[in-house]
Amino acid sequence: MPSTIKPSQELLQEIQTYGLTTPRDALIPTKRDAEIIDGFNALSRENKEKLFQSRTPPIPTYIYKYFPSPLCFKDNTEILKRKEWLEKILINHELYLSSHTQFNDPFDVFPSYKTDATGKEIHSSITGSFQRLQNLRGNKLKAAVNKRLKEVLVNREQFISETIISLRKTMEKMGIFCFTTNAENILMWSHYAFNHQGICVEFDLTEELHLSNLLFKVEYSNSRPQINPMIKVQSNDFDLNLLQKAESWRYEDEWRLITGRQCGLSVPFGDNFLKSVIIGAKASEETRNYILEINKKRMEKRLPQLKIKQAQLCPTEYRIIT
Repeated sequence: MPSTIKPSQELLQEIQTYGLTTPRDALIPTKRDAEIIDGFNALSRENKEKLFQSRTPPIPTYIYKYFPSPLCFKDNTEILKRKEWLEKILINHELYLSSHTQFNDPFDVFPSYKTDATGKEIHSSITGSFQRLQNLRGNKLKAAVNKRLKEVLVNREQFISETIISLRKTMEKMGIFCFTTNAENILMWSHYAFNHQGICVEFDLTEELHLSNLLFKVEYSNSRPQINPMIKVQSNDFDLNLLQKAESWRYEDEWRLITGRQCGLSVPFGDNFLKSVIIGAKASEETRNYILEINKKRMEKRLPQLKIKQAQLCPTEYRIIT
């Protein structure tokens, strides 16, 4: 249960700025993080929501994830695999982090890179690499840079190409879990929940301050971002690489939980983060019974019961009612 002790003014100030300077791949809260999170949990729900709304951009209170029902598939092996994935979230309380290579958009996390780097930019890139990787300084650094620069300028195009390949491989290792803010989107029910036969899972971010720090809003544009591979990565490059998609995807209103170089791992979350499961308007009775069975398994583990909702087709408009 959350503490009922009112946080101090100093702690309140830390809560308001929590996450603004924390590394974006800090999965495990520090001791001080834990104290800040306890202070946040002691706030009223209204004050938690006000805090989220004060951020730029405002953090949503509820986020959602669409899934096909495992029972939509015919192959038994596939059914078991899908059940395992889903139950890791609904019972084990883990979010599996994917690589962007598993996504359905070929442009996703695939920015365009400039290939016309100047000699000065290449010199700066080589210098930075030697400083970071070999900790060289002074005359040793200068000599190493000059030697490498002569080698690179003989085949500038190859050096730039190899740098871009290295950057893309780094991006492939980023761990990403995608959410939306809309549980009533007809297209998303169609695309991600097996033509409305699947489910949509609801999460309450006010129960997970630490995870909210790893959550970022996707922006949409018809201009493909272009990044200079010779310039040291800036925070803006993070946004251009991982948080920009084509305008045609705007309907998804996507938010991403992102961690550095941790694809293939799972992020644990607390017992109260999960709130409900919305069953699709065309879901089978077998799917509904499966979700009821999930709640029984949660009860056996003494976990809070998930609210089960039924999506319906609006009788007077082209929209989904949850």
